[in-house]
Amino acid sequence: MSAGRLASFADLIPVVAIQLGWAVLGEGPPRLALAGGALCLVGVSLARKVTGDGPARKERAMASKADFTEPEWEAMQKGVSGAGMLVAISDPGFFDTFKEANALAKHLAAAHAQSDSELVRELATVHGNPFGMTAKPAEIEQGTVDSLHAAVAALEAKAPDDLPAYRALVLDVAQSVAEAAKGVAPSETSALDKVKEAVGSGA
Repeated sequence: MSAGRLASFADLIPVVAIQLGWAVLGEGPPRLALAGGALCLVGVSLARKVTGDGPARKERAMASKADFTEPEWEAMQKGVSGAGMLVAISDPGFFDTFKEANALAKHLAAAHAQSDSELVRELATVHGNPFGMTAKPAEIEQGTVDSLHAAVAALEAKAPDDLPAYRALVLDVAQSVAEAAKGVAPSETSALDKVKEAVGSGA
């Protein structure tokens, strides 16, 4: 087993621990632990997904991870996963969490395989909870908004041609999570508005 695949399976450890604690000790997990565990499963599914070169893409100079500093790349990753988490925790529910995680996994997998932007394809491999299992909803909201602001600033400075694709990825991720369960709740609409405001309209 490769080191990359082994690391992916390691993401399952907290999920298994939560299930055992619930079954053996009767300790129900908090909603943020459920959201984090679901995102870990998203990461494993993406890491195991076999992708080819995909359809032919336009030949142009494309930005990639190598063009950004580590803090800038981290901000762009947090913006993507944070947008999904912010919407998910705005209207929590046990079964809804897994439906939302599944929608997120499918959307990111499609972006990784099909996007014309190399940057988006790399960012679409993001997985896990970037804010930690104990983060409060207010911390997730502020962290997501700050990350999106930093990501937009970095892209405007270094890769403006990829900014529309990044915006689309973030907004599509947030929208797919909102629509995954039982329709878009008012609290999810509010979360979507915050994501839209933070990432900008591009107009």
